[in-house]
Amino acid sequence: MFFFGIASVYVLVLLGILLFRLVKMYQTDDSKELQLALLEVFKNYQNKSIANMLVESLKTASSDLYIPIIETLAVCGTIDAVEHLYQFKKSHINPIASNAAQKAISQIQQGLKGAEAGRLSLSDREAEEGRLSLSVDLNSSAGNLSISENEKE
Repeated sequence: MFFFGIASVYVLVLLGILLFRLVKMYQTDDSKELQLALLEVFKNYQNKSIANMLVESLKTASSDLYIPIIETLAVCGTIDAVEHLYQFKKSHINPIASNAAQKAISQIQQGLKGAEAGRLSLSDREAEEGRLSLSVDLNSSAGNLSISENEKE
């Protein structure tokens, strides 16, 4: 049994090293075919540690990589990626890319622990408050409104 524990740790270390090298390859190689293939690998690997790299990649990517990057963010994205995807959605007129961003936002939000229906909200960036919030009160009903501390005063 001890051998299997050591082997599992070894495999995890190798996978981490492999992921690091694949990310470097994605960032440094200009081949669209290779980038598309690596995005598929990332999507299947589903490692949240590459979310920031994907967000940065989306900012500078050519339009033919938008959808694959967004689809990868849908499974690898974190709560931090939601705001970037929302801004992407608002700033691009391509309805296919905008719809993909909305779908990715929904998928990321569904994967959040403790974020039941109506407890996670995303407002326009132009709004002063309430951009992205998750209710702390686990006893609150889904969809209830919350008032910020500034508005109570």
